[in-house]
Amino acid sequence: MEQLIEFHSEGQVIKGKFQSPGKSAPCVLLSHGFESSMNGNKWQLFVPWFSSLGFATLRFNYRGCGEGETKSEGKFEDTTLTARIKDYQAALTYLQKADINSERIAVIGSSFGATIVLAVSDTRVKVVVTLAAPYEFPQPPREAWASIKEQGYVQLPSGNKLGTGFFADLQQHDVLHQVSLMKQPLLIFHGGNDEVVPLENARAIYARVTGLKKLEIMEGADHSFTDPCYCEQIMQISRDWFDCYL
Repeated sequence: MEQLIEFHSEGQVIKGKFQSPGKSAPCVLLSHGFESSMNGNKWQLFVPWFSSLGFATLRFNYRGCGEGETKSEGKFEDTTLTARIKDYQAALTYLQKADINSERIAVIGSSFGATIVLAVSDTRVKVVVTLAAPYEFPQPPREAWASIKEQGYVQLPSGNKLGTGFFADLQQHDVLHQVSLMKQPLLIFHGGNDEVVPLENARAIYARVTGLKKLEIMEGADHSFTDPCYCEQIMQISRDWFDCYL
């Protein structure tokens, strides 16, 4: 059964949910997308499924994300790739002391949550799975920058505000270069009908991997893999990948 847990990242309290069948269990760490949370529909399917196979799982909300008692500290407006990398690494540090086999940690990242995993390639992770990962993030139109700088933030369609520091911070990261340095086996999923992240992102990431890799293009799937049948395929293929390399 999952339990509500918390850990700290740069002084912020990060909330999550963790479950484990014991010290010998491999663990799957779940990294949610940009404006999503650990309670996203995919994770609601993945957690019980992997749990039934004897895996431990940890899902958590990046700073400023989540709702109610599971909302992590911080403001969404202050989101940067660097900050989320810190949160992700803090989650891995939590797992080093948790009731699992810390030598057998896999990560499944979704969208921007996958970008985070690719941007740092932490060696505590043995296997990586990405879902609809972008290697870059579009900048606002040039003509909009005067207004954005005056306000100090970008107003997203969801209503969330995103500080201009997000875009400056992105310039400090070369995700494709980091991908080329990866040592972990990488399994890449992307929807053929992804309306948010173009399929070319998956192909570019795949091309830069020098180690073990596999690209699964799921024809008909959208960015969120909304139809549960795609999630079922992802889980099955991921399990086989873990059986080989975790």
